Amino acid sequence: MMLAHTWEIRERNFDYYFFDENCAYRLLALIDVARPGTDLLGEVGTHAIPSDTVRWVVDKGLVDSVYYRPSAATNVSHRIDALPDDHQTLAAAIANGYVDADAPEVQALNDEPRARVLDATYDYVRYQSEAEGWPREHAAPLSHDLLRERSKIRGVAIKDSPPEPAIRDDQGHDTFRASVSGGRMGDRNFSELTLRPAYHDILDPPAGYRGGAQLQFLRLDARLYTDNNEVQIEQLTGVEIRSLSPRNQFFSPLSWQVGFGGRRTDTETNRVFTPYLEGGAGGSWQLAPGTQAFAMATADLEIDDDLGRGYDAAPGADLGILHQNNQFSLLGGVKTKAWIVSSQHRQDQAYLEGNWHLERDFSLFGKFSREDHYDRYRSTWQLGLHAYF
Repeated sequence: MMLAHTWEIRERNFDYYFFDENCAYRLLALIDVARPGTDLLGEVGTHAIPSDTVRWVVDKGLVDSVYYRPSAATNVSHRIDALPDDHQTLAAAIANGYVDADAPEVQALNDEPRARVLDATYDYVRYQSEAEGWPREHAAPLSHDLLRERSKIRGVAIKDSPPEPAIRDDQGHDTFRASVSGGRMGDRNFSELTLRPAYHDILDPPAGYRGGAQLQFLRLDARLYTDNNEVQIEQLTGVEIRSLSPRNQFFSPLSWQVGFGGRRTDTETNRVFTPYLEGGAGGSWQLAPGTQAFAMATADLEIDDDLGRGYDAAPGADLGILHQNNQFSLLGGVKTKAWIVSSQHRQDQAYLEGNWHLERDFSLFGKFSREDHYDRYRSTWQLGLHAYF
């Protein structure tokens, strides 16, 4: 039935909307036709996210069994990570042409560790040639040399597959999040309500999500200041994306971030709500399992009539450490920005944030920051609860 309906609509064009009527939405519509009464489209509210759509299909009892099939990158990373550090260095040297596949340091290894080094190096070279476009004149003869040397090792068959994750992508926390909190900024106490339709930030429970990744849509932070009962929108995030991908001797991914929306900013005499655009790029390095350090060069742009020239821009830097596990997540570091257009000054901040995960549906969170802005020091702290729906 699904294939028949797919054939029927093969020449139809549909409007595409990134948040809701996207590819995942159309797949749900196909399943509704094939299984009348499931009403999967009725689950779609403000957004249709692939992990949510899989969760809805599972909840409707439409999945009989699940098979884990690791990606090529996961397979390669697993084989490399299984090597001792000195063998990883040797594999990287072979892959980059600094050491021959039959070099004395390779031949000196016993059969099993030598087989593991050759297998991991071959998988890595093949992956890089296909995914990253390594030149054939380098990858092809090297692959041949690795296979030749591997064929000389008899009776050693290594079948080492990546372990299946304990939590699948569709079993992670729900993507809608509501938060209530209280705190103090300078000498003003406040209560805050945050609503985020989607999706995940780096301090949310990490199970089922990619480590170091953040993607948030349409997040609203509203505050009630208790000294004068004033309600303010603290921040409205349109989109915020962050990707922290650790670098090593085999892979050198770029860590980056981008976001836009509106937020409160200090003009020295007042805090005004201004549209902003921010971004950054840099690197990240793994310090221990679940822990990575990062360094980002950043850039900010704010636009508002209350700013001296109607806008302001700031290059800057963000240095920090992120730790994630299924019990708690921590983020700490220092930021600096040099505003260079409307009012030439620096804005420096030290920050520490943490979430304590209470199973899948709730997290306790706390934040503290100390900021030097317009030659004034100000501390802000906040404690609250996240609930995921």
